[in-house]
Amino acid sequence: MQMPAQQAVVQDQLSVLQSAWNEVRNGDQGQLAPKVVHIQAESGVGKTYLLQQFYDTLAHEESYFTPGLTPRDVP
Repeated sequence: MQMPAQQAVVQDQLSVLQSAWNEVRNGDQGQLAPKVVHIQAESGVGKTYLLQQFYDTLAHEESYFTPGLTPRDVP
């Protein structure tokens, strides 16, 4: 279970990822705009959790993610 302060940090980080995703998706004049997001932190601080939350958000909003093929499925 996450503490309220940790939840706020995750929400802030999700907002950054969502903003980057929106820039890619909306692009310049309707064209996809490539972008790289580098996520780096010490072991055990929640990088995988953050990306799982981000993927779950996208999977519910977008229709082009393959159901059953998630980052959780990768060993």
